[in-house]
Amino acid sequence: MITTIISYCHLDARFIEANIIQNSIFSNDIIIVYYDKLFNGDIDDDSYLIQISKQYLNITLIKLNFNESHDAKYHHNMARWAGQENAKNQWLLFLDADEIPVGNEFIKYIPSITNNITVCTYFNCYWYFRKPEFQSSVTEVCGLLLHKSEVKYDLFFSKHERWNYHFSITCTHQILTDIIFHHYSWVRTKSELLHKTSSWAHQNDKDWAELIEYEFSHDFTGIDPVHNYNYSIAPNIFGISI
Repeated sequence: MITTIISYCHLDARFIEANIIQNSIFSNDIIIVYYDKLFNGDIDDDSYLIQISKQYLNITLIKLNFNESHDAKYHHNMARWAGQENAKNQWLLFLDADEIPVGNEFIKYIPSITNNITVCTYFNCYWYFRKPEFQSSVTEVCGLLLHKSEVKYDLFFSKHERWNYHFSITCTHQILTDIIFHHYSWVRTKSELLHKTSSWAHQNDKDWAELIEYEFSHDFTGIDPVHNYNYSIAPNIFGISI
């Protein structure tokens, strides 16, 4: 079986139940790791997560203390490290809460992608912007599935975070070409995006506040200002509301 380790904060609340439901199809051990604060120091609210988790079996919640002496990348890495330390299974799937697999599709691939413990697998995904119906014409990569024997401290605690396994010489990385994941990174309200970009690891990449303020000053044009992807209308397969 697979242990799913999900990184969470309350800004991901609209995605977490769908993620739990889909992962429960193939995982008997779901670990959700979060901090007492967001990475800008604001208090995180775990009330909804606690409420939802009580409705499902095989869920473990791990709450960590935010340490302002460390940056966001460290905290991302520590959340995943804490998750794997508590995993019951040898195969580990690392996800952010807004990265949702289609469980009935994912389970079909498990025999083929777990037949070699030295292979680390990433997943092609659809990327969404503003609303769960706005699907990018360009796919991205999300998630990471690897065997616990490949969990190594120096690979986890890297500026590249989980993507460091792409560069690792200890395992062979592969990307599952079939698209069975959906990434809702920017499917949020204006206030949620302002909050997210003020505290995430990419906070200094752009003037996010200016970009977001401008983007929400008008209707969606069909091209996002983050990657300049084009979009089409797709089914809201998980029933996510915004």
